[in-house]
Amino acid sequence: MGNNKHTMKPEKEKRGGRYRFVKILTIVLSVILGVLLIGGGVMAIGVYRLLNGMQEGPTTTLDAAQQQSLIDAMNEEDQADPEDLEGLDEADEIDHTGVKEVEAEEGVFNFLLLGLDTRSEEELEKGRTDVNMIVTLDTKNHSIKLTSLMRDILLPIEGHDKNRLNTINVFLGADALVETVEKYTGIPIEGYVKVNFSCVASIVDILGGVDMELSSGEVYQTNLGVKEQNAVDKVNSESSLLKGNGGQYHLNGKQAVAYMRIRHLAGGEFVRTSRQRKVISQVMDDMKDISLSDAMQLVTQITPYMKTNLSSNDIIKYATMLYNLRDATVEDLNIPVEGAYKSVRYKGMAVFQIDFDKNAEIIQNFIFGDGSLVPKEEGDDE
Repeated sequence: MGNNKHTMKPEKEKRGGRYRFVKILTIVLSVILGVLLIGGGVMAIGVYRLLNGMQEGPTTTLDAAQQQSLIDAMNEEDQADPEDLEGLDEADEIDHTGVKEVEAEEGVFNFLLLGLDTRSEEELEKGRTDVNMIVTLDTKNHSIKLTSLMRDILLPIEGHDKNRLNTINVFLGADALVETVEKYTGIPIEGYVKVNFSCVASIVDILGGVDMELSSGEVYQTNLGVKEQNAVDKVNSESSLLKGNGGQYHLNGKQAVAYMRIRHLAGGEFVRTSRQRKVISQVMDDMKDISLSDAMQLVTQITPYMKTNLSSNDIIKYATMLYNLRDATVEDLNIPVEGAYKSVRYKGMAVFQIDFDKNAEIIQNFIFGDGSLVPKEEGDDE
C-alpha cells in the first residue's frame, strides 16, 4: 500500500502511554503475587475472592436506538478539523485475505492489554480503548514484547459498518475485540485485561503520594483536572486544589492523575508522556518497600478498576511469569509500520487505512521470529 502525504502519523511518542499501562499491570500482578506468597492462607483466600470479582460478565446488549445514539455521539466527538482532512482520500475497501494464522508456541504467551482513561468504574465495560496492546511474555528468550495497535486503525466491525479499532469494546465488548485482533494479525491471544487509568490514584494514595516539580501552567491545568474529577466524585469543587504558582509539590492520587492527564500545554504528547513516566517511576520505586497490609489494601482498592476474562489461576500464572521476567529485555513495536498504511478520511474522521497483510507479517515476525522484518525507526541503534 502506498504511503501518501500524511496529515497524521502513528505517534512514536505514544510509547509512554504503552509503558504506563504495562507498569500499572506489573504493579498489580506483582502485588497480587507477593500477597499470595507471603500472606498465608487467609490472605490467599481473600485475594482469590478479589480476583474472582475481576471476571467480566456477558457484554451488555444495546437496543437499536441506544446503539445509534452511541454511534452519533462518538462520530460527532471524533470529527476532525476540516484542514486536517485536506488532501486525504476517502477510505477504500479493506482487505485482510492474506493474513495467515500462527500456531501458539510453547513458552510464548500473548494477551491483550486494554487501557481505558475513564473516570468511573461503570465506564470500564463500555468505554473506548485508548491503549490496545498485545503483551507477549516470552519465557523461552526471557523477553517481554509489546505490540501497540493504534486506536485510529479503520476496520470492519460486525453490524456497524467500519469504524476505529478503539470503538469495538463499545459496540461488541472485549471478547469481540480479542477475536478481531486475532483475525487481523493472525496472533493467538490467551485473553484480555482491562485497566482503568483511574486506579493510579488509589495506588498513589496508598503509597503516601508522589513528589513532583510543577510549572505554573502545570499547576493551573492540574487544578482543572482535579475540579473535573471532583464533579464526577460529587465533592466540593475546591477540594485537593494546589496552591501557588509552581515549584515542588507533594501530590495525592487525584492530583497525580490530573497532572498525568494534562494535554493543553507546550510540548503536547511528548511532555504529557514524560509526566506520566515521572509519576509511574516514583510509584515503582515506592512499591519496593510496601508492607503486606498496604499491599492487601492496594489489591482490594484497585481490582474494581480491572476486568478480565482470564481465570484466577491464569492471573496467578501470568503474575508469576511477569515476576520472573522483571529484569527481562523489553521490546516494542508500533502498528501500523511506516510504508504499510495511509491516512484517509471516513465519515468526517481522519483514520489509518492499513495494509493488514504486511503489518500482520511483521507482527508475527516480531513475536515469534527474529524480528528481522521490523523496520528500523529513527533513533534506533543499528
